[in-house]
Amino acid sequence: MSSRFELRPICCLTLLLLALLLAIDPEAQSAEESISDRLFEPARVDALLLLAGSQRIEGESFEIVIPNLAECFLVPPRDRKSDSKSTALRVIWRDGGRDYASMGNWQPRIRSRHATLTVTVPDIDLLVEPPFLLLLARYRRENSKKQATVECHAFGAKEFWSDVILTHFGLTPGDIRPGVFGLDSDWNPKRPDWNAASMQKFLTKFDEISAKGFTPTLRSGSTGIGYTLETLLDIKENNNPQGDFLGVELKSHRGEDFSRSSSKKMNLFLKEPRWLDGLSHKERIPKYGYVDDNGRTALYSTATSLENAHGLKLIPAEQEVFLAHNGEKVATWEHKILAGRLQEKLKETIFVGAETRGSGRSEEFHFQTALYCREPSARRLADLITTGDAMVEMRMHIKESGAARNHGTAFRIQQNSLPQLYRIVVLCRGVSKQMLADGR
Repeated sequence: MSSRFELRPICCLTLLLLALLLAIDPEAQSAEESISDRLFEPARVDALLLLAGSQRIEGESFEIVIPNLAECFLVPPRDRKSDSKSTALRVIWRDGGRDYASMGNWQPRIRSRHATLTVTVPDIDLLVEPPFLLLLARYRRENSKKQATVECHAFGAKEFWSDVILTHFGLTPGDIRPGVFGLDSDWNPKRPDWNAASMQKFLTKFDEISAKGFTPTLRSGSTGIGYTLETLLDIKENNNPQGDFLGVELKSHRGEDFSRSSSKKMNLFLKEPRWLDGLSHKERIPKYGYVDDNGRTALYSTATSLENAHGLKLIPAEQEVFLAHNGEKVATWEHKILAGRLQEKLKETIFVGAETRGSGRSEEFHFQTALYCREPSARRLADLITTGDAMVEMRMHIKESGAARNHGTAFRIQQNSLPQLYRIVVLCRGVSKQMLADGR
């Protein structure tokens, strides 16, 4: 018992020394900082965008290229009507605890050009040694007429505080390179941080695979890219609903499938609606369908927010998405059902892109890009249905025997709109040749 009491003064002295170190060591203090400690008005901020660059920030103004996959930072899905308009912005900087206001201009993408944010630099020293990080924070608009406000924070990637923002996006200092970005389109200071261990473990293996250059396909056809990637990652083919790699879903794609000019679509998940018409599929297919080129009675139809040639249309509502036929609601998906399906299959997803050459059995892949996405929501899916970026495909027909054959009802999305489905989007690996040519 006496030894316990003898140790008390030593413990007290140790704690006192630690307290003194924390009081005099600015880096130790910074370890406890959060993003909200650095924001001017954290209660008004509703989105964050982190960009990595290699050029100096200097001069009276400079232009920031906004990656295509992060355009929704300044134009949320519900504000798509203003997508083509140039917008003046009020920009705030901080230097030594003082605030400086300047002006900026948001120019959305026109045809093949990137969206840009041109920022006027106030009369303060903003020379940051490259590589640098730029944190943009978008203010929540209090009314539709109020001018948008964006905070700008420029800091060196080697500065201690950079760890705080990098950790928020699951990145490390070693991940910083031109073109890397992180988007949090629904930032909340009270939301706890997430564990990015699975992402970092994937990137370790991905870097090894990417360093090998072009790899011959292990299977011909459209599924060759996914099968080759999973084999290189030592993943066996499976239908595991919990994800492919440490609980993370992997989806691979060729080339520029995520560019704004791409018309490619991808499957999100299969989910049958709750039918309201009281019919069986055998009765439903002839009523809503048609006779195809093979003489079958079929219903292979893509439903969007606009009524199609078969009279089918999607109607997003507050708590559900309806399927209507000639204006009559015939089926529904509740948001909570869609949310459950999204969480089951797409809670965490890494989209891996590869440059390809050759075709068929001679096709080769160079895996180069990795886009990490987290926290999809049914509300975002409904928004994308409203804007026409998400859709539902009905796939059924009547067999020769007279029985109905249903291949499953698929929710699909334009690949280039995919980031808008998620709260967190991080381009972990991959820089376009154009960005490298521009020195960004």
